[in-house]
Amino acid sequence: MNQEELTRYKNMSVDEIDKKLVPDIEDIKNKKNTEPLSMYFMKVGNVLVKCTYSSNKRSLADCFLSYLENKAMLLD
Repeated sequence: MNQEELTRYKNMSVDEIDKKLVPDIEDIKNKKNTEPLSMYFMKVGNVLVKCTYSSNKRSLADCFLSYLENKAMLLD
């Protein structure tokens, strides 16, 4: 995996990717596929998913907790 390859996948849209090359999420979870492509694209059933990453250093758990806290404040 090199930076050029990662940048190419990062900038690629779901319309540009060959769906036959995209790994299934089960293969990724079972560590059968850890190619750079799987960092940005995966199949979940028949749905093609593109992952994006933020540079704000907040984890998904932090973002989700913040979302839930904001929703809870709206209910009060």
